[in-house]
Amino acid sequence: MAQASQVPEPTNPKQRLQEYITLARELSRAKTPEELVEHYRRHIRSVVQASRIVRLTCRGVPADTVRVTHRMQWDARGQRWIDEPTDHVLREGLLWRLCVAGEPVMLDQITLDANDPSRPYLDEMRSLVASPIFDAGEPADAVIMLCEQPAAFTLRDLCTLVLTSNLFGRAASQALLREELEQAYAVLDREFLAVGEIQRQLLPKELPGIPGVTFATYYEPSARAGGDYYTFWDLPDDQLALLIADVSGHGASAAVVVAMLHALLQTPRHACPRVSSSPAEVLCYLNEELSQTVVGGQFVTAFLGVLHKPSRKLRYANAGHNPPRLLRAGCRAPVSLKEEAGLPLAILPEQTYVEHVMQFSAGDRLLLYTDGITETFNARREMFGMEGIDAALDCCSRTADQLVRTIVTRVSEFAGGRPPADDRTIIAIAFD
Repeated sequence: MAQASQVPEPTNPKQRLQEYITLARELSRAKTPEELVEHYRRHIRSVVQASRIVRLTCRGVPADTVRVTHRMQWDARGQRWIDEPTDHVLREGLLWRLCVAGEPVMLDQITLDANDPSRPYLDEMRSLVASPIFDAGEPADAVIMLCEQPAAFTLRDLCTLVLTSNLFGRAASQALLREELEQAYAVLDREFLAVGEIQRQLLPKELPGIPGVTFATYYEPSARAGGDYYTFWDLPDDQLALLIADVSGHGASAAVVVAMLHALLQTPRHACPRVSSSPAEVLCYLNEELSQTVVGGQFVTAFLGVLHKPSRKLRYANAGHNPPRLLRAGCRAPVSLKEEAGLPLAILPEQTYVEHVMQFSAGDRLLLYTDGITETFNARREMFGMEGIDAALDCCSRTADQLVRTIVTRVSEFAGGRPPADDRTIIAIAFD
């Protein structure tokens, strides 16, 4: 409810419009609620003339009570607001009524009871305009603007206060939400960084040492933690097992599946197939275990090989993984390893996998990789693909380290330096 006022309406609408624009521009630049409050304080008096502002809230207090949060007084020189934060809870009085009313109010003459608890905030003030600030359609806060003169405000002042205070309140809520989200993201980022560091500890600390065979690896997750994994382990009879795997998706959920895969390979269970020289048997074991634990439609592609060190004969099986590329000594055209790739792990239990055998000779090169390499896109939405890998294999000096460096460099150049959209892993093996 509003009383009529005898104060004439402003006569310079262009100046008032400029004041609105200045306020709106400053509010749009604010990044935190504190900055919003400062901008609002600085410009609100140019929009609605007042000597004092009182802010109240119904949030975080018992029903039928309000809390005074701020008493802002214009200093004697008229140059700046003096902010007096407070935490005074009211259960009665004029300010309490203005806040719980939840509607705009204009008083040309303030009258107070002798024992009104609002008196410390209204002393020497003769008139006011009050605006509720809505949240989700309900009045949650209120702003009161006061002046020493009676009938100092107009209906236009009241309308302006309602509009600007609610726009400010909405902007402050958004800024607070953004600040809270940024803080939450920062906490999550630290957690993901820790997960990523733990995940890196699951990777081999040293590469296998085999006379006449050299290894080189590369691992780059697209997020703090990733879904790629590789490992090596020794087997009886002078054999080495090597595994490269790629969990669908990336990030924290993929990292959890990587940890599960690592645990399955490290924890003996019954006659653990990990000690077997049969890649197909190990993949069957991993598929059975992961099918019972992995949820949400995730799956794992994996290539597992067992290399007999003296003869350089590789027995291998594939669970839906990208087929490794083989470059024979004296050849310039790489080929894919012959295979019958089975389903990825964790899709269906009781799968079988087919084993193949490949004999390597001096000068041969073998490259294992995840699809984060081949499925890298450039600005024209062209894919790096198998052609990019083969071009790198053809041009470099063909040491294991040089193979990896060349592919990594070319992938980065192809992507224009943009960060990877998927995890990237490479294992290069050179037979000398």
